Amino acid sequence: IWDKTGRLIFSLNESQEHAKITDALNFSNNAIPAVKLIQDSSNGMRHMAIYTPVYSSDNNSPKIIGHIVAFTSTDELDQILSHRNELETTGEIYLVNEDHFMVTESLFVNNAPFNQRVDTMPVSECFDNDQSYSGTYNDYRGMPILGISFCDTTNDLVLLTEMDEKEILRPLFDLQEKII
Repeated sequence: IWDKTGRLIFSLNESQEHAKITDALNFSNNAIPAVKLIQDSSNGMRHMAIYTPVYSSDNNSPKIIGHIVAFTSTDELDQILSHRNELETTGEIYLVNEDHFMVTESLFVNNAPFNQRVDTMPVSECFDNDQSYSGTYNDYRGMPILGISFCDTTNDLVLLTEMDEKEILRPLFDLQEKII
């Protein structure tokens, strides 16, 4: 539990390692519950911080008096996003933060979270224009893909689902060769 200035008041974690990473949360006076994917700089571990404001008991004019923050591993999130049914061999689902870094595991790049920069059309559309995007574009590897994104500005994340254009169009080219 943090007060409204970001000072740790109570923690079940005796090592208080999470107290060191509150700067990444930037939740002082944030009235919107949110989720942040963060990396502990001391050990490189990724965490999902889920936080919500705590209000004063004044019913007439409630004020934020602090925040409750729960930390959990990103393992389950990585597992959900890596479940690739129907995505063939190049289909990939991942999250990118407002700094344009991948924050979940990559199918193609080892140690991608917080290391792999993603400067693509959907990421720019999300963080520059608050818009989701779908279409053909080059992904973070420079490969032409078909993709769709969901822009979540509340949590400063964009969710991307992509598949190599060549793999998607292969059945059409195979059919074209059979017809011709």
